[in-house]
Amino acid sequence: MDTEPSESTRSHSNLRLRKSIDFLLFTQNKLRDTTSVGVENIDSLDSDETVVIATSHTTGFDIPLTIQALGKHMDIVVADQSTHGKFAKEPKGYIGQKVAGSHNFLPISYSWHDGRKYADRFNPQDSLAMDHALKVGKNVLIAAHNPLVVKNDGSVMSPRAGYLAAYVAHQSKKRILPVGVSYAPAPASSKYDASVVVGEPFELEAKADVDLINELSMQQRHGSLTSVEKRMLISELHTLRVDGAKVLQIVQSLQNLEQPYPVLDKA
Repeated sequence: MDTEPSESTRSHSNLRLRKSIDFLLFTQNKLRDTTSVGVENIDSLDSDETVVIATSHTTGFDIPLTIQALGKHMDIVVADQSTHGKFAKEPKGYIGQKVAGSHNFLPISYSWHDGRKYADRFNPQDSLAMDHALKVGKNVLIAAHNPLVVKNDGSVMSPRAGYLAAYVAHQSKKRILPVGVSYAPAPASSKYDASVVVGEPFELEAKADVDLINELSMQQRHGSLTSVEKRMLISELHTLRVDGAKVLQIVQSLQNLEQPYPVLDKA
């Protein structure tokens, strides 16, 4: 059953983004039914409070479904690797983002290798635009983990917690709103039913020194680090990964992980 927050003065997401998401999900035609649970947890936020929305990334549908569930109640911008995409490399993603409005997306560093896109080395500079967005009334949606990888034998690699949600929340001193998306095969159908579960906002008790990570990462990108500095950066990034794992654990607690992996991203 869908749940709704009470009427409030909170702004909603850009109409262009919301309509584009609705159109995307309709044209993909992979889902029979979608339910949203826990959206009323938005009511526990102060009227002018912004948050980091940490969502699952089980399939490429998790983020669109999260926007669809929350976009009517929160002004959302999306941290997305497609922001720097080129038409020649990612024509569908490039066009889709332009249609949805490029201003609704914030860049995450990535690299191209052998015709494929890969997450780049963690770049704290990516967080600057996100920190600014949070200060001007936007809620920043960040995947809590890297996209799942399906091996050739059909098995699925366990998700690896990402750095970014924990880093941005810690740096900006913002709470996190966790969202978990689950899928179940629809009866007598080739489609899936999706469930979007919104948890209670929480304050991350982060341990990583984000200022030190930023300083050493900048030095690394514009020069070199001493062996001692390299060990310090590796240690702090490990701690940040542990912080990210705390976020991922809460997100996964909102999911039904007993279902088989949903084959949604294939044509």
